[in-house]
Amino acid sequence: QNETIPHVGCAEMLRDREPAHLKLVGASYAANNSESIGSYSYEPALGETAAKCSNGRAGGYPCKNVDLLSMLDLRELNSALNRVSDDANDVWGWTDSLSGREFAIIGLERGTAFVEITNPTRPIYLGALRTRGNGSSSGRLWRDIKTYDRYAYIVSEIEGHGIQIFNMGRLLTASPNTSFGQNGHFSNFGSAHNLFINEDTGYAYGVGTDKCAGGLYFVNLKNNPTNPSGNGCYSADGYTHDVQCVVYKGPTSNYFGKEICFASNEDSITIIDVSDKRSPTLIKKFRYAHSYTHQGWLTDDHKYFIFDDELDEYRKRWNTRTYVLDVRKLWDP
Repeated sequence: QNETIPHVGCAEMLRDREPAHLKLVGASYAANNSESIGSYSYEPALGETAAKCSNGRAGGYPCKNVDLLSMLDLRELNSALNRVSDDANDVWGWTDSLSGREFAIIGLERGTAFVEITNPTRPIYLGALRTRGNGSSSGRLWRDIKTYDRYAYIVSEIEGHGIQIFNMGRLLTASPNTSFGQNGHFSNFGSAHNLFINEDTGYAYGVGTDKCAGGLYFVNLKNNPTNPSGNGCYSADGYTHDVQCVVYKGPTSNYFGKEICFASNEDSITIIDVSDKRSPTLIKKFRYAHSYTHQGWLTDDHKYFIFDDELDEYRKRWNTRTYVLDVRKLWDP
């Protein structure tokens, strides 16, 4: 028997025969299903969808030492777009430096949603920015967001999407459920799988784009954040899935202070000196068998690169694991 419930988490509770939390399922559902509503001692003063982690569950979701503070489902996140996406695909955040107010930025198939989470038990859905390009194309499954200063930069694998630019300061005075327009657009490339921004240098790096063999695409944000300029690319090692670029402060002294990128290139970790955007140079390409390097991050001392592989469980038939690459010698990881 199919039952209409406000949040997908409730379905898990019903399957497990656990009592639903009144503040999660809502008054209407509770009135019609009184037998499934339990009595809880945990009653957050403000939360409407909050649930304490108890016996490995919080509002129907598996948990361990983490309480559920709030939840918005896809229907709610898409309400300003007038069409519900089947999936969400990324999340990022921005904090206003003056007021301290916090906002979540959620990638959807057909746009980008904005939610104020200053009070995490009372999230406020402020609205969404509609995607560029054909929101029904297969590329809609991938969208990525990063921020620089007061702006959000949004890419997607939708053909012709480019980078949408949105002034996050608008959210400080926005009314709920607003359909927003963009504040700028970068069109030097169309589709992109991902985006990284080095806030120390003011450069964005498009990866997996439809230009430069899918390698790093350099975008200068610092001179004009709403009208950025393209400053070249690195295509010598082909497709890049994700990247981290830093002003290097590690032990390899001859690269100290230079801008170095650590790229997850499916079959390798590729280390590139991008200090001169007109002439980026390969430092080293690290490869290993049966690889699909997905993403990674440097330790704060720039001595180790922590990364994950997307397909090692399938290809090597072992449990999920995290890899640690010693990059104390950039030329010999």
